[in-house]
Amino acid sequence: MARIGGYGAIAIGAGMALIMLNHGQTVEKATNSNPVINYSFGGQLICICAVYVAAYLMAGSKSRLIEAEKVILPGLIVAANALSLYALSSEVLTYAGTGSGKSMGLTVLWAAYGLALVVVGILGRWAWVRVGGLGVVSIAVLKLFVLDTFHLQSGYRVIAYITLGCLLLAGGFVYHRYAEVIKGFIMDRPQRGVGPTRQ
Repeated sequence: MARIGGYGAIAIGAGMALIMLNHGQTVEKATNSNPVINYSFGGQLICICAVYVAAYLMAGSKSRLIEAEKVILPGLIVAANALSLYALSSEVLTYAGTGSGKSMGLTVLWAAYGLALVVVGILGRWAWVRVGGLGVVSIAVLKLFVLDTFHLQSGYRVIAYITLGCLLLAGGFVYHRYAEVIKGFIMDRPQRGVGPTRQ
């Protein structure tokens, strides 16, 4: 019961941070506050850290959890990543200089975040984390081709394409480096490599 109350408190805190501590409610703008160092990002960061800590504690104590709680763990990790991406995107939308800068910043942010999830998924041998990361990268690439190509100014468009290309090349290098490990996941035959082995 105490744990369930804790989950509820975290959910309430995250909801309050999204509703009451977004940049619109706090009236924080580029002219009267600083990127990252502001009440909106600070409040959301506290909630994000609380969700990650709760997920970490649950992952380390699976044997003590009831069946219903084991379903909550993936939800906590998804929520933590969604909150993280929301908080970072809000910073880009608030502090990027122009409309083109905001759009390019979101594309680069989402691609970098997605690739970071892919790397974490590879290192930790978490297939669903890799799938989530690939989903975020796909959204960034789709946004680049469908929206940014036609709406960004030429300079921003070039920067966005080059940056995204470099990130994808880095992702390709990681895949090549750990190709055998990834193929082991796909074929359900874990290979020697990074991360813990399956029992």
